Amino acid sequence: MDINTNIVAYMAKHKVSQNDLAQKLGYTQANLSRILNADDIKVSQLNKICEALNVPPYIFFDNVPNISNEEIEKDKKRVVELEDFLQKNDKLIEELEAHKEIAKNLINILTELYNNNDAVIQDVWIALEPYLVSFALLGLIKKFKPIEHKTKKLIPEKADSLKAKKSNPKK
Repeated sequence: MDINTNIVAYMAKHKVSQNDLAQKLGYTQANLSRILNADDIKVSQLNKICEALNVPPYIFFDNVPNISNEEIEKDKKRVVELEDFLQKNDKLIEELEAHKEIAKNLINILTELYNNNDAVIQDVWIALEPYLVSFALLGLIKKFKPIEHKTKKLIPEKADSLKAKKSNPKK
């Protein structure tokens, strides 16, 4: 069916007479009849008819699913929600990038201090190394290579020395 036929069918289904629609449009009934019986309809005329009937133009096209105004409003709200979500994610990504730069700088500082044989920094490095490896695996840090430790792991040594002190109390 063509658009004009679909308009006439809609009017019949919803009990809208040509006189009523013509009045809403400011047309005569004869002029509206001529528009609806023509081989084609102008877009401007279709838009005016749709406004008068309070319906979207697509309902008069064939092979277009009939979507209610409620569904359209729900979709509009969902679009707004998704836009808000994307905007928040953009902010989070910016924050993550800033933290990524801080992490890179911290790693460079720790690496330099570690290479200078600073024992405290070596302890810190050993404690942080599993996290740094995780960051590297997640792609948050590029070019991270665990360092071969120049000394034994200092943290376990300290734990062993504490155990020894507890087992040999001073008399």
